[in-house]
Amino acid sequence: MDAAAFEFVKEEIVAGKVSDVPLPAALAKHKAEIMANKSFAQRFFSYRMLHASAMITSWINIAGRIFASNQSGDFTCHTIPANKPISTPHGDFRQTTLTGLTAVSPIDPDYARLPWARMGLFAWGAILLVAPALIAAAIYACCICCAIKRKKNPLPTVSSTPASHSEL
Repeated sequence: MDAAAFEFVKEEIVAGKVSDVPLPAALAKHKAEIMANKSFAQRFFSYRMLHASAMITSWINIAGRIFASNQSGDFTCHTIPANKPISTPHGDFRQTTLTGLTAVSPIDPDYARLPWARMGLFAWGAILLVAPALIAAAIYACCICCAIKRKKNPLPTVSSTPASHSEL
């Protein structure tokens, strides 16, 4: 889009059709015209849509972990090979020798309660990837439709000239 706008402005300059408009303003004007003339498919299947869906998918998965995890502040991770000595209200176990540690079982006895246990890890991963991307696509499609509708029915512009006393 930048190259097309640049070529168009360059042709206007060579032909002598450009007035005293600054180059950045002329480029911005032609970029806006190019964008406004794109079809729904050209807007939808773009790097912008790919970026938006990747960002929303990432954000949804991060936010899900935040809301699904313990946020009370007293969480201690016990998932590394053995339970680690910790300081708790029941006592300070940080000085405990490593010989008294118990191994963490790699098998969760309550695994069936987890949502991915019922549908399998592949299906769960696919849902966490595809569902936010589809939501992003739907939102983006609505935004494109609104932009196309606004192009067909533009908002009235406000005059920048001050009103005279007789008009008030």
